[in-house]
Amino acid sequence: MPARGDLTIEGRVLAPSARNAGDCRRATIRIAAGVIAEVAPPRGGDMVFGDDCLIAPGFIDLHAHCREDPSGTQTHKEDFASAGAAAIAGGVVALADMPNNPEPPSTPERYAAKRRLADRAPVDVVLFGLAETAPFRDDIPYKLFLSERPACSEAELAELFRAFAGTWLAVHAEDPAVLAERRGAATHEERRPREAEIAAVAKLLAALRAEPRLHLHICHVSAGECVPMLRAAKREGLPVSAEACLHHLVFDAETFPPALRAYRNVNPPLRTKADREALLEALREGVIDALATDHAPHTPAEKERGASGFPGLDAYGAFAAGLLGPLAPARFLDATSGFAAGFMRRFTGETFGAIAPGAVGSLVVLAPRPSGVRKQSFTTKCGWSPYAGCTFPGEVRTTIVRGVPAYRR
Repeated sequence: MPARGDLTIEGRVLAPSARNAGDCRRATIRIAAGVIAEVAPPRGGDMVFGDDCLIAPGFIDLHAHCREDPSGTQTHKEDFASAGAAAIAGGVVALADMPNNPEPPSTPERYAAKRRLADRAPVDVVLFGLAETAPFRDDIPYKLFLSERPACSEAELAELFRAFAGTWLAVHAEDPAVLAERRGAATHEERRPREAEIAAVAKLLAALRAEPRLHLHICHVSAGECVPMLRAAKREGLPVSAEACLHHLVFDAETFPPALRAYRNVNPPLRTKADREALLEALREGVIDALATDHAPHTPAEKERGASGFPGLDAYGAFAAGLLGPLAPARFLDATSGFAAGFMRRFTGETFGAIAPGAVGSLVVLAPRPSGVRKQSFTTKCGWSPYAGCTFPGEVRTTIVRGVPAYRR
């Protein structure tokens, strides 16, 4: 578990009520034993930031693969300590770790063993349990990898939802029937076509209409056709949320760095410029609730053999800072921490995503100056990033985790 500290900081605070990033007032935030004790008019502090900086609640990433489990077979590319360090460099103070490990958390005993490992992380971590046939605990979130299951109908999904009633269920939405049809295609993108995601989201929403007694979260939306389906479901009042990931917003199949072409595999694949624009508009509108990373590190050698996934935690804050223009402050805060704070509250009992007395004292300080992503700055173990060489319009100046300055640039 992260250490807890006492700290007083002063600077401009990004508040949901602000009209824009320029409409932010200075305040002093006092943190005691890792919890915000007071937000007061400016009076100095242990750390004082100029008017070129903004203080915001620390970011929360709902989708990371930290690669560590009791088997220890994947810690050459990441573990909870290194993923936590990458998170802190990206302004991320809490994350949710996915369960597709060699020794997956699919029983109470396996989950507890992985929990002991996660407690070593320098950030707060919630662990997903692997969704199979029924929940094995009622106080944790679950992840369903639809693409790795046998083909199933809407009725069969509704039956599974019935078994998971009352839970928070995140889903990797690619339809296994479509994937099976395309198994022999020439390229990764052809083997995992947009139709697989569109069909899966349609089936999942139909199943949710039939059995709405859980919260359904659609992971890494990439196809623009999914946006109107999600919008309609939300207007119906269905308990559904969705995330978009950095790589689907930064890159498309045409703009991925040519030098890294052999590394481009990711599930679901990179799409088109039109898809990127549709996702950004959906994030702006709130149809997509959260900005996530799907941090999925592999070594260069593994990527060259076709492994799917990108590291992303190191780059979260630099990319997110650039959303302060396209997104209104309230929407920015909700996408980077506010929505995910509800998830954290449900599974930790603590208040994240707010700068208010009683909230966890985990904050990020952003500076709106252009920043380049350099290989030397990576803290992820895998040693590479698709964002190397990218320039973003902002940077993380400081990350504070429970009252302890954990990163300074």
